[in-house]
Amino acid sequence: MNKILNNTTCLQPEQIRNYLSENLKEDQRFEIENHLIDCPLCTDAVEGFANNNNLDDLPELNFLETKEVATPTPTIVKKLPVRKNWVMRIAASLLLLSIPIGSYLYWQSNETERIIAANFVEEDNPLIGALRSGDNALVTNTDLQNGLDAYQRKQYDTSFKILMEILNTDAENLLATYYSGLAAAKLENWPIAEKHLKITRINSTNYFDDATWQLIATYLSQNKLTEAEELLSEVVENDKSRFQKKALNVLKKLK
Repeated sequence: MNKILNNTTCLQPEQIRNYLSENLKEDQRFEIENHLIDCPLCTDAVEGFANNNNLDDLPELNFLETKEVATPTPTIVKKLPVRKNWVMRIAASLLLLSIPIGSYLYWQSNETERIIAANFVEEDNPLIGALRSGDNALVTNTDLQNGLDAYQRKQYDTSFKILMEILNTDAENLLATYYSGLAAAKLENWPIAEKHLKITRINSTNYFDDATWQLIATYLSQNKLTEAEELLSEVVENDKSRFQKKALNVLKKLK
């Protein structure tokens, strides 16, 4: 497998493990995410391992290095002229068999969807925004905690309902606004997603970066490329944004 990965500049198993465990420096993470945009094979591998939640059990494919190809007939020679293609086809097939069917469908998705998957991964912990801001008072509300817990468990419908109920009595709760926007996006309730992410952008310096980035993802998911490119350009020009490099990369891909 190492030989295959070296020949194609694909990700090494250790790189995948470190990427999913968030044990990388910013420049290393950026390099990997940049590669994922152009490589459906590695993207499927990363998503498959993430979904299986078993980073210590990456597939062993070393036998591919020594596997020989039987002498082909003239017809087969025209279809598969080199051994490298044959090996890569086997590697791709094995990886596809090792991941959920959703990842196989993702393989066939369009470029915009691949860009979203490679660049708009959310933080694992939905409380990260509050912790980063130091405003722990935002998460003392039991209902809010329940709404965030439901979001973390990917129970987006439940999370959305809880957070919207909170906003009915506490319209200025920005954490509830932000995550109700994210939950709405997961449910493809685009009007609410856009509205709440925009409100968060306008009213919170702590969540401005995250809300902007997720709003771009919302635009891309709806194929609103003009709006997405405008916000991406804004991020590129913002030297204080931690998404500046990613924004430049995504903008180039969209062009």
